[in-house]
Amino acid sequence: MNASVLHDVPIIGHYTLAARQNFSDFFAEPLRDQIVAFAMLDKNNTGFLTKTELAEALRLMGKSDREIQEAVNSVPGEVDFDRFRELLRPKSQPYTKNVGFVPVPNLRKAHEVPMFGALTKGTESLVTSWVSTAALVFHTPSDTDLMETFRDLDKDGDGELDKEEVAEGLRAHGTQETEIKRVMDDLGDSSATFEEFKTALHKTKRGSLPPIIPSVPFTRGAN
Repeated sequence: MNASVLHDVPIIGHYTLAARQNFSDFFAEPLRDQIVAFAMLDKNNTGFLTKTELAEALRLMGKSDREIQEAVNSVPGEVDFDRFRELLRPKSQPYTKNVGFVPVPNLRKAHEVPMFGALTKGTESLVTSWVSTAALVFHTPSDTDLMETFRDLDKDGDGELDKEEVAEGLRAHGTQETEIKRVMDDLGDSSATFEEFKTALHKTKRGSLPPIIPSVPFTRGAN
């Protein structure tokens, strides 16, 4: 069994992943594997990966769903190879950070303390996950919100979104990468109309809930 599946176990997985990251020097992937994964997804040879391509590259490297989600959440957009490598082996945190012009202790530095860091980072990850889940449960975008997202992404105005645009739209409304992957697989080489995009979003919202949170009808706020 691939040990990375432990990282997707509810609650416990936050701490097993944090422990792995706490000892990242012992689990570093060979540079050759990193180059191959990046090149396979950079099909247009642009030197950059979109968030969707980044997620797929990490899957090729055997990363857990939780690792993939954390990586995608941590980047604002496309990543080059250097940033890709950094995601696989994060740089050391500084001891201080600036709040305005005032330097204050960087509490995340504690994540790098052997053993203790696995506890602090795992707890931070768990709390963040619960907050995200609460946002999914208590907020459903209206049809007006979804149409605005759809039009923003439909750059050529043909009334359809390609796969990358669908993925971007789903992320904009909090959809998890595991659910986005399912939508991408279902789409194949097809594009999506607004109704198909809306249907996919509501389905993925249910699927994005962790096993310990019951699914609820996502109808509030719909027009």
